[in-house]
Parts: sequence; structure tokens; C-alpha cells
Amino acid sequence: MTSGLAADLTADVGVFSLAATVKAGVGDTIAVVGPNGSGKTTMLNVLAGIVPLTAGEIVLNGAVWDRPADGIRLTPEQRDLALVPQNALLFPHLSVIDNVAFGLRYRSRGRSRRAQRNQAHEALEAAGLEQLADRKPHQLSGGQRQRVAIARAVVTRPSLLLLDEPLSNVDAANRHQLRHTIDRLRPPGQIQIVVTHGRLHAMTADQVVALEHGRVVATGTAEELGRQEKIGWLRDMLGPAD
Repeated sequence: MTSGLAADLTADVGVFSLAATVKAGVGDTIAVVGPNGSGKTTMLNVLAGIVPLTAGEIVLNGAVWDRPADGIRLTPEQRDLALVPQNALLFPHLSVIDNVAFGLRYRSRGRSRRAQRNQAHEALEAAGLEQLADRKPHQLSGGQRQRVAIARAVVTRPSLLLLDEPLSNVDAANRHQLRHTIDRLRPPGQIQIVVTHGRLHAMTADQVVALEHGRVVATGTAEELGRQEKIGWLRDMLGPAD
């Protein structure tokens, strides 16, 4: 069995088309960067199974998730992944603890409701949110809601975690804590793909994938891409700081 992610993505969303390749080893973090409208979120939605492939394939750790040529397409629920969108999208009628425990209902493999809640409490404790377990989403700050969304995603210990601008709606004071939450809750071997406009997230990734108009225009480490001269926005983002 081949370990890691191998994704050859061809998909259409209205008039927009995505044609991109992404590869990652076990435990890698991939940063996806690009101007607005370049296809970053579409890439995550294709990997998650929200948008179907029209051609290509998605293979994780030897398991085929999507391969139109063979008529294979797993639903989002059948894929060993979790997606954290830009906006937390918590269930407003559920408490924090019930929001985090929600995903465990589908991946608990026969575990009792009490065991699920205990696991959810452990995730909240790791995220520094245990004291907020009984609150509703409207009682939380933006940073707290995003940390709850991340705890809900990672509590199932998915092999692939997709993060769409996880720090974009969080003030500077909470960004460090949010990054700490992501790192602390990460299980061994998990692959993370992070859409970001932030230099720090890109600089700490194992690999950076740069998109323009749905196409990959550069791939490499942040240091390598920061030295290139042909793509101005990428050089400005990753080049040596003044």
C-alpha cells in the first residue's frame, strides 16, 4: 500500500475549472496559496467530495476515494477526512460539547454516547475550551468558535485535515492560540492541507502549492518559491522580509 496523498484533480464549478495535482507524504503539511478566485477553496471541496471530479483521481494511503474513469466516488462521509471552512458553521442550537461530539456519532464504531462525550471533553480540554463546554455558539468570540470548529474536526482523528483560512476570522491576539490548538490536537501521521494568505502558515509548511486561475503555477518549499522572480505576488508573500 502506498502511503500519503496523491490527487490529480480535474473539476468544473460553473464556468470555473480546476486542474491541479497535489501530493503529500504521511504527516506533511501543505500550504495552498493564491489570489482570490484562484481555486483554493474549490480544491479543498474537491478533496472533501463536495465537488465531484470530472477526471483524475484522489488516493489516500492506497485507498481510492474518487476515480471517475472507474466509477468510484466516495461520499464526504465515507472519506477519512475533516474540513474546517472559513466560517466555523457551528450548530447554533447545540452546546459547545455537543458540537464537538457531533462528528463522533458517525465515526464512533459502536462506542457509547458517554464515551463519545468523554472524547469530546478531552478535545475541548486540549483546545483550552473545557470551561465553555455548556455554552452555545452565540456566546463565544470568533476565535473561540473557530477553535471549537477545529476541535470538532480533529476529534475523529482523520487521516486528512483540510483547513480553509483557519486564521482569517481571528484577531491577532488569538492566532497564536489557534495555531497551538491545531498542533496540539494533531494525531501522528495526519496530513494537513491549509489554504492561507498568511506568510507564517506558508513558511512553516512542508510544501507550498501556488494556484492561479485553477492551475498550479509553482510548487516547492516556501524558501524555494520565495526566490522565484516570475510571479510577483508569490515573491512578495514568501520572499525575504524587509
